[in-house]
Amino acid sequence: MNNYNDVIFFKIWRNHFIKNNILEKIKNHKNFYDSFKYEKIFSCSWMIENGYYLLLKEKVDRGENLIFNCIDSLWQTNEKEFIPRNLTRKKFDNGRLFVLDCNSIFYKEKAAIHWDLNFYINLFKNYPNYFLNFNKNETEFTLIEYDNLEALQILVEKFNHILEIESFFRSFEIGSFECSFYIFNKFKNEILKNKKYQSRIWNTLLNYSLFKNEMIEIDLINQRIDFIINKCQIPLPKSLSDIEQQQQQQFIPCFYEIKIYEQKLSTILDCLKTISQLSNIFKSFLKSINDKSYKIKLTKDQEEYYSKKGSSLKLNLELSNINSLIWLLGKNNTSTSSLLLLLSITDIKNKFTNKELETNIIELLITSEKNEIVFGLYRSILPFTHHLNHFIDNWNFYQIKRENNYQDYLKIKKHTIITTDTIFHSKMFAHYKFQEFIDDCQDDNNLFCFCKTKDSQINFINNFNKDLIMTNQPKKYNLYKNILSNLVWLDDIELINLLKKPVEVEFKQPEKLLLISKLKSNEMFDIVYQVLKMANEMERSLNILKSIDCGISSTTTTTTTTTTTTTTTTVSNVNIGNDGQPIKGILEMLILCEKSNILQHFKNNYTLDYYSQVNYIDLTNKTFKFGIFKFIYDNLSDFPVYEKVTAWRNNLSFITNVQQFKYLVERTPSSSNYKLPSDNGLSYFKYMVQERLFDLQSGRCSFESNKHPIYQYFKLIKDKRQGEETNEIITKEFNDLIYSSFSSYTLRSTFSKICQYNDLDLIDLIFKNASNPNFNEKITNSKSYVQTILEVITSQGDLKLFEYVNSKFPEIVSINLKDGSKSGWVNAFYRCCRVVQIALTNGHIDFLLYILSLKKTDKVFLKITHISISFNNKCLLNHLINLKNNYLFIEQ
Repeated sequence: MNNYNDVIFFKIWRNHFIKNNILEKIKNHKNFYDSFKYEKIFSCSWMIENGYYLLLKEKVDRGENLIFNCIDSLWQTNEKEFIPRNLTRKKFDNGRLFVLDCNSIFYKEKAAIHWDLNFYINLFKNYPNYFLNFNKNETEFTLIEYDNLEALQILVEKFNHILEIESFFRSFEIGSFECSFYIFNKFKNEILKNKKYQSRIWNTLLNYSLFKNEMIEIDLINQRIDFIINKCQIPLPKSLSDIEQQQQQQFIPCFYEIKIYEQKLSTILDCLKTISQLSNIFKSFLKSINDKSYKIKLTKDQEEYYSKKGSSLKLNLELSNINSLIWLLGKNNTSTSSLLLLLSITDIKNKFTNKELETNIIELLITSEKNEIVFGLYRSILPFTHHLNHFIDNWNFYQIKRENNYQDYLKIKKHTIITTDTIFHSKMFAHYKFQEFIDDCQDDNNLFCFCKTKDSQINFINNFNKDLIMTNQPKKYNLYKNILSNLVWLDDIELINLLKKPVEVEFKQPEKLLLISKLKSNEMFDIVYQVLKMANEMERSLNILKSIDCGISSTTTTTTTTTTTTTTTTVSNVNIGNDGQPIKGILEMLILCEKSNILQHFKNNYTLDYYSQVNYIDLTNKTFKFGIFKFIYDNLSDFPVYEKVTAWRNNLSFITNVQQFKYLVERTPSSSNYKLPSDNGLSYFKYMVQERLFDLQSGRCSFESNKHPIYQYFKLIKDKRQGEETNEIITKEFNDLIYSSFSSYTLRSTFSKICQYNDLDLIDLIFKNASNPNFNEKITNSKSYVQTILEVITSQGDLKLFEYVNSKFPEIVSINLKDGSKSGWVNAFYRCCRVVQIALTNGHIDFLLYILSLKKTDKVFLKITHISISFNNKCLLNHLINLKNNYLFIEQ
């Protein structure tokens, strides 16, 4: 549009009569489930989630009624958009049930794109009860959580909020570095001049404890130190004595709670960069390793913890062993920096590709010229991993992988007080030890998990083949099946083709099922299928020979001495097809193991085997994932009895979205019925209304009775719009609908749609029925429907609708707002009627103030605990605590 057209359009559009007529004409019953009136959109989260950023901005600019929470009802929260918060953040919550939500107005990744500074100016100005007045500190807390610098600047510079230095400590500790640097600059001179503040910073960074439940993410550790040193340029302490110790304990810079071999190379390099920056602090620690004076000293909490696991003698012996391992890291070192690589971190990074930098250490340790660099990095960080936790695992991995030395591992394994129960089996490293297989023959999918070098893996399999031929161990067939199963799991075609199969090996049905369950590719299926076929045919041959032997005369006098040898075969050069006898139940096993990716391959390449088994498939009352039913419905004509394979007789929990539901519906025979999934019913109803309404009307599509009201309401709206029914009939149908036996949840969802539609006729009808003595004699629980609809209006934050209802039915509303002071505490938080509970839970300040004004002499009792305070109702409580009134009593 050009400017002239814009002016003309809005002149017409601002005429309410014309606009309402236009909107009425274009109404379509198909948008029943996802349409909202402009004035009925209150939820900021909903607008952000659905991309209505400009709509939210317009409403904020106008100061319209909004709700800022993500709580849908008294007991239900929307968790799908929650962002995980680490323990460091949670320790500052002080009783809040704080949630990071990517649909929050403060989520900076979206805010930076869609809103400018004026948005936050208008937000704070137009909603002062929530963000200013008594809630500036709570707003600051929230903005720091989201690291939203723009909004924090507005709060401080436009609304005169005064920051305190404690906010700097919290912000850098939780990793909100943009806000932290802003706050730092406010207190820069004070921090740089005050040794106490600096000591506190370094104590926070370096002196935390696993026993204080302060496990901190490795990335956050590195980021915090980099921020303090390079961004804030706070000077390093000259020695450990400059660091204020909260407890009298040995300073141990082993702050990395990691298994090194599981980390990305880039993470290890970041750790070493951090260590390098703190090298002066670590001088005495490294020196104590070099001269073997370093000894682990336990805190009182640690002594108490470990004393419960064993005697002090065993504990001291174990500590002594760990000390001796740590000393080995300093052996022959002559300088305090010798544990760190001489190359700079930048130089090392340049030797690896970006892909390698994002690869785990295990994956990188393949024979190459870079191995020594990786092992050097590994050894450099070893002393800085927690000595009482992952250090032992890190040491064992290094010794076994680098030196092929199991002695330390076997020695440490004997102790059980401090050391972990991590198992390092030789097969994990492709270190071949046949006897160890015999002693510990477990199918654990750990073969070669610490060795990605193909040559080592090939040598391992070749050695195993030789020993398997020569051994007479009773476990030999189990050993073979163990290796076979592991190679199937690895999905390594080259290695499994090298494995030689003993001719006499047999597979029981559970063993076959186990192999099928580990399949990942069609190629591996071909190999496994041939292995099982060969074993199947051998079993048949042996059975035939046994029956022949039984018929031979026992009068033979010639004694023949025979020598038996073990014969092996390989399964290379697999022939794909229907040769030999089919394996009984292979199709059923593929279905049971949910190998939907292999089923079509089996049909296409083993056609005769496939069709010989389809008659036996029965999925009735069985639970499978969508992929299995997708295959069935893609090949529905293959199955002669539809009732045995139909999805609609099963629990439909495997259908997780409308697309899956639609896929199966479109392939269901037209003569067959189907049903709606019970979960997330509204989204499926929406699809049915928009695309398959006739199936609902004809009864071809059935649904659970507790989903009935919302559909019935849709029909009423449709008939009313199209003038197909009179108001009297609609009223009767509505009464029949609402006052049937449905659960509270079902009615709530229906009332929710009625309120969103602003269907005043039906809302009035509910209240009129409740006040009608004749009607109440017939419907004993009609008054509870009034309570339910008031709760729905409150949870939606629709203050205008609540005001409307109160203006027409003040006595009924007053009765439902009676206090619950004689009842017990709800969630140890409040004692009042349900409508007030919901307003409190959602933190609707304006809504609650209006309700309190209606209650007059009735009192609301609140008890603030450290259990039930979310961000929103924390803002509300701050407001109410400071607000003088005669209706609210708060117990703190």
